[in-house]
Amino acid sequence: MSDPFRKYDGLSYREIRWRLWRSDMPDVMIEQTIEALREHRRMRTKAKAQMRERDKQWGEIIQSLQ
Repeated sequence: MSDPFRKYDGLSYREIRWRLWRSDMPDVMIEQTIEALREHRRMRTKAKAQMRERDKQWGEIIQSLQ
């Protein structure tokens, strides 16, 4: 799965907003992009937490079998 927001990783919403504004993007599009980015980051955080929990649970099973 490609990440359409990879170029914004490590940037704050303020910095992203400023970059989009400087590229002459309309305000409505900027707000839509920021909202989509927030949802994407929320889902990515949730997926990472689920993966961490799954790895922990499998680690406990594997450790007990060794």
